[in-house]
Amino acid sequence: MNVGRILSRAWQITWRHKILWIYGLLLALCGAGASSVSPRPGVQYTLDQSDLQLFQRRFPWLPYGPGPLDGLRFWDWRAFAGGVALIAAILLVVALVVAIMRVLVRYTSLGALVHMVDEVEETGDSTFKAGLQHGWHNLLKLFAIDLLIGLAGLLLFLVIGIVAVIGLGIAIGPAIALAQAGAARALAILWAISAGLGIVALLVLLTVAVSAPLTMVREYSYRFGVLQHLSVFDAIGRAYELLRERLRSSLLVWLVMVGISLVLGLLIAPLAMVITMAAAGGTWLTFGRGTGLPALGILVAIPIVLFILLLLGLASGIFNVFSSGVWTLTYRELSQTPVKGS
Repeated sequence: MNVGRILSRAWQITWRHKILWIYGLLLALCGAGASSVSPRPGVQYTLDQSDLQLFQRRFPWLPYGPGPLDGLRFWDWRAFAGGVALIAAILLVVALVVAIMRVLVRYTSLGALVHMVDEVEETGDSTFKAGLQHGWHNLLKLFAIDLLIGLAGLLLFLVIGIVAVIGLGIAIGPAIALAQAGAARALAILWAISAGLGIVALLVLLTVAVSAPLTMVREYSYRFGVLQHLSVFDAIGRAYELLRERLRSSLLVWLVMVGISLVLGLLIAPLAMVITMAAAGGTWLTFGRGTGLPALGILVAIPIVLFILLLLGLASGIFNVFSSGVWTLTYRELSQTPVKGS
């Protein structure tokens, strides 16, 4: 299999058929991960009675009731219970609706890209409507495939976690024993470092050994489900068979795509950060500090930052189209080529 030819053809399809970018952008918007905030050390401040009294003077219109401190009346939370419950219920419903919409848009877009790239190869062109129809028709199937493979991956990574705990015990036990010997502390440190590096290397290898096959089976399953109209379990079974028969070629494509993703991530992420900071900072200095109105600088900087984020989303969407095209073309070539010796 000529991987270079597949990459070139996937890029041609991505660039010439820009209608695909819509689904790629939707896929990028629905695939964004949540960020986490970790606690950081900083200045600590203790809230006392004087602060609560100051709060009451600033906001005298709030309903107050008996508080935890003697002689002080604080918020009567019973007056807010109904409102808080209503807001929590509304937020829960909104979150549920957003989650459902993300599922619908994500898997419709996945199916649309698979079908449209295949249709371009068959007929030379495709339409947004055709992609929407096939994507919508297959969204539950794609969701089920993703769910089953995700559960399998979760179980495998739990096994890796158990292996990591066992390996940590193997590394710490001898190190503690050597350290307690007194004269062998240097040897204990050397053992701990060597064993730790070995465990990290083993975990990386195990992670790759799990994630690579799961990724390839998932990509092939999508295409068996959409293009050959197989059921969920039949699609996964055929995908596994194709991977087993064409492991070397599939692994080569996976490695190339991982390499491209890493290179683009290392190039785009710092560049985007610098451009965003420069644009936002320059705008604030020009309109905020220059006019003496910081709020004006912030208001002007917000649309600029949003525009940059939109460009990044578009770039991510284009890469989604390219990646989907690579796997669709790979699937087409490998599934239609007879196995040697068969």
